[in-house]
Amino acid sequence: MLGEKANVAVTLWVTPAILAKFQGLVTRRVTATLKVKQVPFLSQRNQRHILMSDPQSIAPSAPRTISGRGMVIGMFAMGITATGLLYAYSTLHLGPFRPLQEAIVKEFPGSSPRVDGGKKRMQLDTPTILRILMKSEIDPLSESEESVRKILALRKRIAELALENVPLPDLAIIELHVYKLVQEDQILKRSYRLNIKSATDWIEIDQRGEPMQKAVDTK
Repeated sequence: MLGEKANVAVTLWVTPAILAKFQGLVTRRVTATLKVKQVPFLSQRNQRHILMSDPQSIAPSAPRTISGRGMVIGMFAMGITATGLLYAYSTLHLGPFRPLQEAIVKEFPGSSPRVDGGKKRMQLDTPTILRILMKSEIDPLSESEESVRKILALRKRIAELALENVPLPDLAIIELHVYKLVQEDQILKRSYRLNIKSATDWIEIDQRGEPMQKAVDTK
């Protein structure tokens, strides 16, 4: 009788302890499983919590500015570069035509000539063209006898100066653009072309360089 009571007491004492231990084990396993499945969610939540709790992490970065000293140095550098490019262009490209430009100024004071030359295209079979732009007191559009005579003399002298002062052995064409400045917004202009290789007379050309008539009157 006493043995049966002891067994019952032991059973009643052991059973709650085992159940509590088993319940704790099950609880830990379930919690671990839930943690494993919710790691990404918890990680994102933690990140949002960190961003919201740290104002410095969401504050916009200050815009980059250039100091006044750096801006001044940059402007000086750009000016020096532009000056160097202009000097190189004037020396290398326009240098060979400077003697002709000075000769025209000496022969026709106040003409402010601009001389340039070369090939229209890079192909070797294109002719070498010398272009001369000059101001004149003669009205190039006038058909009066005096104006025509002065224009003829001007073209003749320009061709002579070009052949004397331009070191281009393959020079084929001379283009002469004569203009008279009447007012600031009114310019009288006429253009001519002389083909040296074919030994033809001067012909009048348009702004595109196309002939306007067969030949200019050379009387």
